[in-house]
This record gives sequence, C-alpha cells and structure tokens, in this order.
Amino acid sequence: MINCKQDGWGTVRVRTADGSTWSYHDVPTRHIRFHGWLPAGALLMAAGNGDGGNAPFTLHSGGTRHDLPVMPRPFWVEDVLGYSNDGSRLAVLGVHWSYFCEDFEDITGIRPPFGCKERFMLVVFDSAKKKIISQRPLKNGASWGVLSPDGKRLAIFENHTLFIYRLP
Repeated sequence: MINCKQDGWGTVRVRTADGSTWSYHDVPTRHIRFHGWLPAGALLMAAGNGDGGNAPFTLHSGGTRHDLPVMPRPFWVEDVLGYSNDGSRLAVLGVHWSYFCEDFEDITGIRPPFGCKERFMLVVFDSAKKKIISQRPLKNGASWGVLSPDGKRLAIFENHTLFIYRLP
C-alpha cells in the first residue's frame, strides 16, 4: 500500500508500505493535483502551467519527475483510464467545465439549474516520446474508455456501442 498526501500548493508526500517516505516540491503557487496510480508505484499528477493550461507529469520513487505534453486546451486531466503494460503509454480523461458553473456550486452548494455543460476527451500520451498520440472527444453520454495492455488500441463505450480504435 502507498499513501499519497498533497497540500494542493506545491508539495506531495508519499509513504510506501515498508514505511519509507519521499516527497516532491514544486513552485508553491502552482496548484498540484493527484490523479491516479501508475505501474511501479508511480503517480500521475498535474499542475496549472501559468497560462491557463494543464501540465500533467509522472512522479516516481524519490521524487523524480517526468513531464508529459500539456493537455489540449481547454481540457484538464481528470482521471487515469489505463496504461500499457510497459508503462510507455498512458490514457487519461480530460474534462472542460465552465468556471462560472464551478464557482456557482462552490458558493451555493447546489448544481446550477441551467446549461452548464461539461465536455470530456480521451487523451493518450506516449511518455517515452513525450507526445500526445491520440485525442478523441467523448460525446453522446460516453461512459468510459480504456487503453489495451499493449498500448496499441483504445476502446471507448459511447451511446451503447463499443468502439475500438488502432493507435499509431
């Protein structure tokens, strides 16, 4: 078991099952968020990159950071959807939401009763080449997507239909 704590503003602390600890420190004004576990105890994190974009990166034991390409605008990393067995490819769910709607909910405690639309996108990274190899919008009530174990196919369940795409 691995325990990951973040203060949200620049520091991540990790404690492994054997009791060893390590941490990662970033610029204190950058909001860092944990998004999921990867192979070999690595973590998927993301931080605002200063110009409104979202910069995902992986953290490895000892605090080693590996940057991934910035998410396609205006999407932000939401969750890990899968990774290849060798860890070279990673699929994430990107989300775009209206800040007005988020602020409304934070202030009032209720979801806005008017057209706040979230948009979702599946993004596949090749971490070794540090590039995005696929980005596909999710529409019509898509419920999920997953990367194949070899990282060469992407499955998306959308509108009661399973679509399987070959990746480069």
